[in-house]
Amino acid sequence: MAIVYFRVMNLFIASSKQFRKMEKDSRAPIYSFIKECCAGRETIRAFSKEEHTSALLGARLNRFAGCKMIVQWSTRWLCLYIDIMANLVVLFAALFAVISCRYFGVAPALAGLSLSYAFSMDMLNMFIHALSYLEHYKMGAERLRDYSRLSKEQLSIERAGTKDWIEEPTIDIENFSVRYGDNLPLVLKYISISIAAREKVAVVGRTGSGKSSLTMALFRMVEPTSGIIFISGKNIDSVELSVLRGALAIIPQDPVLFSGSLRSNLDPFGECSDEELWKALEECQMKETIDILGGLGCEIEESGKNLSVGQRQLLCLARVLIRKVKILILDEATSSIDNRSVELIHTVVRERFHHATVISIAHRLESIEEYNRVLVMHDGEVAEFDTPDNLMKNPDSKYAQMIRK
Repeated sequence: MAIVYFRVMNLFIASSKQFRKMEKDSRAPIYSFIKECCAGRETIRAFSKEEHTSALLGARLNRFAGCKMIVQWSTRWLCLYIDIMANLVVLFAALFAVISCRYFGVAPALAGLSLSYAFSMDMLNMFIHALSYLEHYKMGAERLRDYSRLSKEQLSIERAGTKDWIEEPTIDIENFSVRYGDNLPLVLKYISISIAAREKVAVVGRTGSGKSSLTMALFRMVEPTSGIIFISGKNIDSVELSVLRGALAIIPQDPVLFSGSLRSNLDPFGECSDEELWKALEECQMKETIDILGGLGCEIEESGKNLSVGQRQLLCLARVLIRKVKILILDEATSSIDNRSVELIHTVVRERFHHATVISIAHRLESIEEYNRVLVMHDGEVAEFDTPDNLMKNPDSKYAQMIRK
């Protein structure tokens, strides 16, 4: 009976673990879809897509309900199976007790003892249940183990001494390639460019051409497949990650704010005085707004929900101003804000970062004219890299074609 129980338990555990994984995998899309619907409810109502959205949510709920039912059925199968076996043991123990007492002269006390032990099979059933649920709950620990074994960011060969290791903000990229997975195609293909100190470079190209991947490579968010990036003549692979990322600054396309005080969002490490913070807010024309909210100690809700998108982007600009970096990256920073805020951001960047090297992923082509050179990306490669005037002189250049379109 122990062998039979062991085989049943192994069969149940092997299948039920997969069923549990299916259940968990089908649950996550429901949460993410509800979050997306809450964030885009105005758009859903504006385009009268309530029924379509409900249908999509219903499909996800149906899939989850199906996986949940499979889990319940597998549990019921185990309960039914081991209960049937336990009842069969009791049945045969009773039959053999009667037969043994009547035909073989076995003492009734021994027959009763064997029958009482047969009824204790319920303890074995409880043990099987406990062991099965233990395997289920261990799945969380197994998932943590799998996450802990993910590849980590590579350690640096040596540590830079201070945050001021950038003497001249030059950027040299030599034969640089990047892929996001071992079996995935290259997203950047053998790029070789040089950006001089204090040069303003605009990066343009279609979606998927590798613009954002290039900026992520500067922060070492992705490791290269081949090639080297030099900043101020130093291989960034040899610079400590915290030092490297502390020397660069980025204004992202989607402004990032965290729940907490405004001070902690602008200066999370407490390195700046109140005067410096107020000066940065004044330059971004956010001083009056912050005064109304309650000063530097005012609370910012999760993802900055109590501020408009433009105000969040201006706070990200103030956060960059405080850091006084020598290399600034604009990742389509003006794509979702009004023209007045766009003009303000360009003015602040032009006046406060004249000493810095600026790389801007351009969203509006009319803002490129003030940049020294334009880098045109196409399918992960450098298609063109020259001044806007020289590129416009060639009517067949990709940049000229973008301007005409």
